[in-house]
Amino acid sequence: MAAHVGNLVRSEVNRDSDFDLESWIQQRILLQAGERVLDIGCGNGKQLIVFSELVGAGGHVVGADIFSRVPGLLDAAAQKLEGRRNVSFIDHDASLPFPEADAAFDCVTSCYSFYYVLLRPRCAGDSH
Repeated sequence: MAAHVGNLVRSEVNRDSDFDLESWIQQRILLQAGERVLDIGCGNGKQLIVFSELVGAGGHVVGADIFSRVPGLLDAAAQKLEGRRNVSFIDHDASLPFPEADAAFDCVTSCYSFYYVLLRPRCAGDSH
């Protein structure tokens, strides 16, 4: 359901738009060599290519998405980023807490994916 609603929102937001979001993001995040980046909802890895180049060999880029729920998505991302040793992927639903330690990344992005995340209020007894 979240993916369907996300697709509807994305279609409406981007309708009749010629705005270059990728360029806008890349100009503002100001990544430095050696930094660690997490891209939530990385899809097929389009942004990871640029992030990988910006952080260089001493940095690391992690692409997170619901790969196990979207057939072929991880294969597409891995193929697109083949040979980039500073990129890895995690299969993770961004509606849930991330397994990484706090402050594990210098930058966290979510390009074209935030509207897919189901947010829920914290419940009594939650440990996250």
